[in-house]
Amino acid sequence: MKRITMGMLIVSGSCIIGGASLTAAGIASGGKVGLQITENGIRTSEDIQESRETTELLDSVRKLSLNVEGMYVEVSEGDTFALTLRCREDEYEVEKKQEDDSLQITIKQKEQPEAYVSVLDFDDASETSGIYLTVPKDCKLEALEILSDSEDINLEKVCTAELEIVNGSGCIRCKKVCAEEAVLQCSDGDIYGEKMQGNSLVTITESANVSFDDIEYKTWTAKAEEGQLSGSRITIQNIDIQSEDGEVNLEELDTEDTSIVTGTGTVFLSLYDERENYHLKCYTKYGTIYAYGEDVMEDGSTAEYEQNPNAGKTIEVRSREGEINLASENMER
Repeated sequence: MKRITMGMLIVSGSCIIGGASLTAAGIASGGKVGLQITENGIRTSEDIQESRETTELLDSVRKLSLNVEGMYVEVSEGDTFALTLRCREDEYEVEKKQEDDSLQITIKQKEQPEAYVSVLDFDDASETSGIYLTVPKDCKLEALEILSDSEDINLEKVCTAELEIVNGSGCIRCKKVCAEEAVLQCSDGDIYGEKMQGNSLVTITESANVSFDDIEYKTWTAKAEEGQLSGSRITIQNIDIQSEDGEVNLEELDTEDTSIVTGTGTVFLSLYDERENYHLKCYTKYGTIYAYGEDVMEDGSTAEYEQNPNAGKTIEVRSREGEINLASENMER
């Protein structure tokens, strides 16, 4: 442990007063002035705020893996394979490994010196650090893997056979993404998907919302601890949802076999096909079931409903506590 001497305290106090004066003067003149005293010496706000943007053309790849810490990630369509990195050189360490058609990029945050005194203008302290990757329009990747501890991850107009995204405390956004096998996992951040298609979709969340619009898959498996699962224009043959705490709200749902098991929360399904084409099977221990406007109640607080057991499509919903509401596509909630 470092000892702080009386001399250091006197110097620090003087620097605080001087730094505050410089900051005030800098802000008044439209600049950003300040300083930071660390175990390695003194740094000005310009030293800390300055970031660089570098762009590198890449050889054609089919398998791409990104492992980043504390950095925004964006993968989108472009004219060429190109990697743009925007960050401060003293803040991140970048490592790239390429073998044949596989590219692995690892970005780690460097350990920063301990700051004893910090007098900085933090408004606009630095540009958003980020990694931006473009993939040619006619290229279909074999695999795309993105692992991040925080910050948002955005994908747009990307096509891949396998997609796996694991994020900690940031959001995942996918727009116009084609992924035959997709796994989206988020601990503390939301998942958004628009105009997605493929064979298999898996979402795994802890404390996060999941929202889809206009997606088409053969299967969707969702495991959620806490948060809302919602969507519209959902075309998925087989759905398996397990939710501990949170609402499930799916509108314009075109499905052949759907199973939903929830702990606490309302379930609302707006079904695309006619009522007689579904084998409907619903149960809630503490709640109410509304089936196409019909209120079903049995044995006090327990509600159970079943209709059309020989129908070709199946909708099964089981809830420990919460309302279940089934409706046709053109029926108001």
